[in-house]
Amino acid sequence: MIIKEYLSFRHLRQEEKEGLDYTIQCFPRDSDVAVIAPHGGGIEPGTTEIAKAIASDSFSFYTLEGLKPQGNKRLHIASDHFDEEKAYRIAQASQIVVAIHGCSGYENWVLIGGLALVERKRIAQSLRGAGFQVEIYPPKPLAGEHKNNICNRGINGKGIQIEIDKSIRETMFRSLSKDGREVTTIIFDRFVEAIRSDLEAYVSS
Repeated sequence: MIIKEYLSFRHLRQEEKEGLDYTIQCFPRDSDVAVIAPHGGGIEPGTTEIAKAIASDSFSFYTLEGLKPQGNKRLHIASDHFDEEKAYRIAQASQIVVAIHGCSGYENWVLIGGLALVERKRIAQSLRGAGFQVEIYPPKPLAGEHKNNICNRGINGKGIQIEIDKSIRETMFRSLSKDGREVTTIIFDRFVEAIRSDLEAYVSS
């Protein structure tokens, strides 16, 4: 079965209902960094939680989450066409945008793209130090190097796109706790801390 994705947020909004099919969280903060998950919730599971933890109370945060019981992949808008207004505004107010994505088929690898070549190499080094396998030259579909990619819409015009393989994301979360919430693991904590520490160094440099 072929799942048709939307070509823009305008088209998505015409067909889907906010609060039922998808939701948006947007928290602008006084920071040079924005951490976003444009394909959160059921679209690319785990990416909202990862991005939110990295942003914490320090960096601006944005996510569009799929809420459908099934078929959330339909809500995927390609990053080169991701034109949701709140996402655009939060990107335009930040020096650099870090976009958290999920991929599959790259067993236990993290792929880092985007036009911020120096910064993505630094993040790769931090993640390797935390025990992750990292590739900084991902294949073109995951490279995040188009100028219109939402990660490259910050003030500097150069951002970072981080693709996390499904196998890694699955190790980041344990099964639901008794109160219905997902419980994160030490893998999650190591990943978040590695990126947070690098972004904090970026802000202070």
